[in-house]
Amino acid sequence: MAFDNKRNMIFYTDAGNNRIVSISPDGSNLNVVGFNIEQPKGLALDTNAAVVYWTDCGSQAKIESANYDGTNRRTILAEDLQFPYGIALDVAAGQLYFCDAGTKTIEVVNIDGTRRKMLYKDFRSACYGLALTSQYIFYSDWTKMNVVRINRDGSNQTPAGPDSFSQVFDVYAFDSTFTKT
Repeated sequence: MAFDNKRNMIFYTDAGNNRIVSISPDGSNLNVVGFNIEQPKGLALDTNAAVVYWTDCGSQAKIESANYDGTNRRTILAEDLQFPYGIALDVAAGQLYFCDAGTKTIEVVNIDGTRRKMLYKDFRSACYGLALTSQYIFYSDWTKMNVVRINRDGSNQTPAGPDSFSQVFDVYAFDSTFTKT
């Protein structure tokens, strides 16, 4: 789930109906942004450009984007993905960060799909949620049962929460010096 405070819109993945939806906080103005998405999971917004990015963990895993009104839908990545769950956006850098529980990686790619780079790999990890600050990447790890912090370059893995979280789906981080959207 994500919120665009400029337009007062909530966006969410609806895996049961294979779609991405936007809606006003009062429940009005429901709009299907993306449909025929096999298993939508992660979601990130570029509120400046009014673009939504999402992960699809279906049989042909991919990362896609579309304008808020559903137009200009495009595939960002569709190769070497298994279970891309978490997704976060650095609008200023034009980069999309994502974690893949199948490949056990955290990666970054330009929002146009170029310059893909693996930042972190841990064969004992199952990353689900992902969040960015100016210095760190936080992710929920279902294998380690914790929230983990690494530097933005992928170094220095550190537990960031108490032991024994159980299946944390998503994480959010606040950093007053970092503007994501």
